[in-house]
Amino acid sequence: ISSISLHPFFDTWTVFFITDMVVIALTVEYINPGMYRVPEKVFLFLYMLEFCLKVYVELRGFWKSGLNVFSTAFLVLSVVAVLTEGATSFLNFNPVYILWAIKIIYIPSVLLNKTPGPSQSLLRPVAQASSSSAGDLACPVGGSSSPKGSLDISALRSEIVRAVVSEIRTVMDEHYSNIKTELLDMKSELIRDFAALRSDFAGLKSTVSDMERSLSTCTDDVLALQAKVESLTKEISKLDAKCEDLESRSRRQNIRIVGIPEGESFTFTTSKVSDLLKEAFDLDKPPLVDRAHRTLAPKPKSGDPPRPVIAKLHYYEDCMEILRKARRQQRVTVSNMRISVFPDFTARVARARAAFNGVRAQLRGMEGIRYGTLYPARLRITHDGKHHDFTCPEEAGRSAAKLLDVSLQHHDYDTTPELGAVDLLIMKNKELEEELQQLKAKLEDLSVKQRFGLQRFVGSDDDIRFYTRFATYDHLMAFWSLIEPSTSKMLPVGQASGGSHLNAPEEAVSRPTKLTPIDEMFLFLMYLSVGLKQRDLGHRFFIHRTTVSRIIITWANFLYTLLGSVCIWMPPEVIKAHLPKEFSSTLPGVYQ
Repeated sequence: ISSISLHPFFDTWTVFFITDMVVIALTVEYINPGMYRVPEKVFLFLYMLEFCLKVYVELRGFWKSGLNVFSTAFLVLSVVAVLTEGATSFLNFNPVYILWAIKIIYIPSVLLNKTPGPSQSLLRPVAQASSSSAGDLACPVGGSSSPKGSLDISALRSEIVRAVVSEIRTVMDEHYSNIKTELLDMKSELIRDFAALRSDFAGLKSTVSDMERSLSTCTDDVLALQAKVESLTKEISKLDAKCEDLESRSRRQNIRIVGIPEGESFTFTTSKVSDLLKEAFDLDKPPLVDRAHRTLAPKPKSGDPPRPVIAKLHYYEDCMEILRKARRQQRVTVSNMRISVFPDFTARVARARAAFNGVRAQLRGMEGIRYGTLYPARLRITHDGKHHDFTCPEEAGRSAAKLLDVSLQHHDYDTTPELGAVDLLIMKNKELEEELQQLKAKLEDLSVKQRFGLQRFVGSDDDIRFYTRFATYDHLMAFWSLIEPSTSKMLPVGQASGGSHLNAPEEAVSRPTKLTPIDEMFLFLMYLSVGLKQRDLGHRFFIHRTTVSRIIITWANFLYTLLGSVCIWMPPEVIKAHLPKEFSSTLPGVYQ
């Protein structure tokens, strides 16, 4: 389309063709109206097609040419004439003359013009400048087939190609340099990022390798520790069983006497215990008792049952004889006391034997069934002359339930219960009380071991010397026996501001802490000897730091008042008797 519209003869031949068609159409229309309605529309279509081609090729440059504006006006008049159909009849002159005048003026101007057409000049500015300088772009009217026209077209095409190629090359060079710069920047950035990633990856790889080695080492250590733990667990279990057996064997000659009241009503000596056992069980001679003491539980309050008495007999035969008679007689009344005697088992054995209490309760009173608990914790049930031993309470309970079902089928419900049932219940109650006492003793022992106090270091003079600066525990107790009577009159620091520690009435004294007086003194001595901080002492004795401060100040004031009243100077008579002779001669009137 561009090649056709830019041809130098395109405008000329178009104007000729259109002008002739208009003249013919108007002439015929004027002479014979209505004859050329169809050719009129064909002419308008062709002219409109030329207008559209030029506008399509160069939209903005098309309106800069006067000839193009004239052609557009002519086209508008033609369209208006067709639409109005005969609106020009109001004119009193023949429009053919106007068209002929336009043709006479327009055609020569186009033929005589040495420049390219309007569309060509607007569409090819570079080629136009080149052609003007050469002076060979003038096109004769009938020269479409001349060699000079072909040369102009070839030159124009070459110029267009060179211009387009130059413009494209310029744009491409500019964009290429920009693209190259951007690609180089992206490449450098990618190289830096890749180097950073490679460094990070190397670090991660090293870390993973270290972790793998550490994990492998830890796995080996864990496996070794597991094997060692299993071995130690087995060894500890073996040693625990051995210690339990040794402790049980050490208690074989011990008996536990329940029912001896607390207080001074019974003088607690080995001879008294020996006489008590001889009288209670009608022995031939008093048994030889090595030692006797109460359990290590706290002293019970008024109304609570007394603590059991542990007695170690010198001869095993005497122990067995006393236990056999105790099982047979159950509770014995002697010297206005109702006592019961039981074996002295360890805590573990006692718990294991107590687990069968429910089974023994089911078997009591069943006809044809005998039962007993063998050492250490094995229940033996005898039925129809057969012995059945059980170490598991659940299994023994199931067997007892089966025997109970069989016994109920043959039981006579008209019989009265045996009189020994009450004694059996009393025995069970005593067993429970004994177990409770054992648990209390164990709890007290654990609390003593856990609590930080003087009782914890009774057997270690080195620790006493370290914490108190007293030589031994006996020295410390001797000092305590001297000041203990005055501790009942000691006032806390909050109440001692108005008077002396030693002049306070006893009813006004209150204990502000949960520590005993001897533990408070031990805390004060630790503060002086070791120099521990108050917060550390509070953590050790499970009291608040302000309570520690109050205890320290209270005991400092108390000991200052108490020990300050002790006269440490010798009497004048003693000093005068031992006065040197030099003093008597030089200072005769000093001690007169």
